[in-house]
Amino acid sequence: MATTHASGQAGPAPEERPRPPSRRRTAQVVAAVSLVAAAVVVVPFVARGLGRPAAAPSGAPAPSSPSPAQGVGVHADLPALLPAAPRHSARVVVTDNGDRWSLRRRDPAAPLASATYDLVVRSHDTVRRVRVPADRLPVLERTPVSIGELTDGVLVSQEGGGSDTWRVYVAWGGRISALGTRGPVVLGAGLTVGGGRAYLSWLGADGRPYTRMDTSRPRHFRVWAWLPSAATAWTPPSLVAHSLGTVCLDDVRQTYGACTS
Repeated sequence: MATTHASGQAGPAPEERPRPPSRRRTAQVVAAVSLVAAAVVVVPFVARGLGRPAAAPSGAPAPSSPSPAQGVGVHADLPALLPAAPRHSARVVVTDNGDRWSLRRRDPAAPLASATYDLVVRSHDTVRRVRVPADRLPVLERTPVSIGELTDGVLVSQEGGGSDTWRVYVAWGGRISALGTRGPVVLGAGLTVGGGRAYLSWLGADGRPYTRMDTSRPRHFRVWAWLPSAATAWTPPSLVAHSLGTVCLDDVRQTYGACTS
């Protein structure tokens, strides 16, 4: 599955992702109204298209029910899991509201082993920054992360020591926040406690995050979709792992479907 990147990256490459299509900015509108009204407003989560099949092009034949590891990527009980967004680093990531994110080394003269980093977002004439934990080399991923219908965030990954740690950041309530996660699985990649099961996360083509975990059967995986919890104008959502059940994935063909055996 095209969801990993080579370890030991030398840092972000000089790339800039094209600005994706415009989407609703629910969180920003609610935040503005809430600040004017001086009241806390809960932002509901709307999972557009999750759990429904993608629309087929006009005149296209109706998809048949997928068999194990031979799914066509369209199934009534599954969102669009594949293709996965390519893993590429970037110097600048532009989200669809025009925010420009970058990862900056605080002291370029410091040795790499002791370097520290800031995640910086420039929104119109405002610049905000937050310190990024840097026990390993942080990488700013080129694909923005879709936080449901609320907003877009960015992904900072840190690979090493047999694991790939993922942190999703958003600009919310006038500051940058790393989103907390809740669920029976970890966002990123590695092994469960005790080394029992391998898990792997990826972003779908639309930027939604998913995590899969090995089962005892080949090509059968337990899969979770990371969806945002409710939020307020000042408190960002958490990412909650929602189970999609056991899914048959074929890494070679990049296909998937509900397991039928």
